[in-house]
Amino acid sequence: MGSPLLELYDTRLDVGGHPVVDGLAFASHGERLLVLGGSRALFEAASGMVAPVRGSVNVRSVPAVRALRAARVAGAPLDPALPPQWTPRVYATWSARIAGRDEGTARDLADDAVKRLGMTAIADTPLGKTRGASAPPEVSRRAMVIAAALATGAPS
Repeated sequence: MGSPLLELYDTRLDVGGHPVVDGLAFASHGERLLVLGGSRALFEAASGMVAPVRGSVNVRSVPAVRALRAARVAGAPLDPALPPQWTPRVYATWSARIAGRDEGTARDLADDAVKRLGMTAIADTPLGKTRGASAPPEVSRRAMVIAAALATGAPS
């Protein structure tokens, strides 16, 4: 078995200077991981958006912060604020660009991501105008966030 997808060792995560996770240690194995009931701080640390105050958070044996910078990890937060004028394709393309992909590659990754999630029919519809689409707006919003994570090209 390869290195753990996600591994934490004696991890402390703070929000506003106060611990929300303290002493957490575990290692996951497999290609996917779903953490239910975890704090937002844990999601942000596993996605590489914040560094732990103590201990470590590694993705495939690399510190999560470094994995994010190298586009080796991407996260799809639950219900983030999204610009209502953006389309799923635009959001996914910008996600790929922010991950360091050139314009053409970003466009290709975004197109593939919206297609994989069955969003082709609304790929160019502004998020604020998806009412009446085949899926409820919250489903479209969540799929848009997942498409953005896929469009980074990150393997994890």
